[in-house]
Amino acid sequence: MKLQFDASGTRIRIDESELATLQSDGAVCTRYRVDANWRGTLAVELVDRITAKRPRWSTTRDDSGWTATLRIERAALAAHVDCLPSRTGLSWTLSQVGAEALTIVFEVDVRDSTRRRGPRSR
Repeated sequence: MKLQFDASGTRIRIDESELATLQSDGAVCTRYRVDANWRGTLAVELVDRITAKRPRWSTTRDDSGWTATLRIERAALAAHVDCLPSRTGLSWTLSQVGAEALTIVFEVDVRDSTRRRGPRSR
């Protein structure tokens, strides 16, 4: 899983094997470390629906670092998988109290998808 931050938001890209894990287990996660003080876990979870208790995006912090979780509806992921390989991912713009809106893009690596699935028929 690759995580990219820039001025426009956060981009999460997984490969086909991580996609298979997400579909079968309902979650995939990775640990990351930027430096001695900035480390954490990124998780992507499948949910039936987004709720107040299970929001699209959440972050927490404890002694082990940050945990960020992106939740995707099962139906949305299934529809996206039907379109693979594709350069277009799933995208959400989330409002935040006291901050600019956050855009999150979730993608399946197009090169890996093409290698494993073959080119998409048009």
